[in-house]
Amino acid sequence: MATGVRVLLIVIGAAGGVLLAAAATFLAFGRRFRARLARHPIDAAASGSVSSWAGPFEYAPSTDPELTQLRETHELDRIAGAGPEIERLVRLMCWVHALTTHAVYPSHPEEMTGLYLARSALEHGKRFNCWMYATVLNDVLLSLGFASRIVHLYPPKQSPKESHFVTVVYSREHDRWIQLDPDMCAYVTDENGTPLGTGEIRERIADRQPLRVSDTIHFAHASWLGRRLLKRIYIWYLSKNLFRLQCPACSRPGYETEFAGNVYVQLLPKGYHDDWLEKARQGRQGVRFFSVRAPELFWAPPDQASAKD
Repeated sequence: MATGVRVLLIVIGAAGGVLLAAAATFLAFGRRFRARLARHPIDAAASGSVSSWAGPFEYAPSTDPELTQLRETHELDRIAGAGPEIERLVRLMCWVHALTTHAVYPSHPEEMTGLYLARSALEHGKRFNCWMYATVLNDVLLSLGFASRIVHLYPPKQSPKESHFVTVVYSREHDRWIQLDPDMCAYVTDENGTPLGTGEIRERIADRQPLRVSDTIHFAHASWLGRRLLKRIYIWYLSKNLFRLQCPACSRPGYETEFAGNVYVQLLPKGYHDDWLEKARQGRQGVRFFSVRAPELFWAPPDQASAKD
């Protein structure tokens, strides 16, 4: 969980019911965040715009040795169990969430892999931030043959003080990307119970369409607030951070252990940094940032030919 939500929960916890009204003040900011998303849509009509990225995204196969070891060590097939796909995905998300508790500023691990992080949590009590939770779930899903990615949710500021990470997985049964949040143990559906992807959640917030947050939701040390309030805070928090999106171009274990030469792709909303579309931006250690406006490019279904052995 990132700083904004944690500050809100600490304030409420410190003063109890007297400051529950402060929560309403925070939630009122949701109107401003929602209006901002509406003013800057991620527009499917932008597909003809300039783009510095041509794709495709790459996904590690389940036969990757690191993923095989992760799957077998933790008996992930057993944890996923049987039944509808969404139920299996949620069991895996809940397992990752239960590995440890949230830390605001944990030390950077030696390896950013699901195998290393899970072992660090179970054997050494390592606490995770949202990035680490998303990394573990991403490797878990890849190990079971799903195409998945870590997606970084950003507010508008170019260098924000806080943001959020989630994992997205391509659902074979629903033929769409689904957002899973292992840090807050939540996923979001429409009014009919259909699980939604990050782009659909953003669009529905902007358009004031119904959203349903799963009953699995859990904020560290804040369960006493009750699910109804937690769900409202969660949508508020997403509305703040869904302005622009970023993910690694390659989804495989350890890609973010060292950043040297990494490639990232950003999906930008209308009216935001047109200059970023023209060519890749260079970061430290040779990292390159490509930008697109077309959601159909960013959310392209996984191409099995892009799996890397």
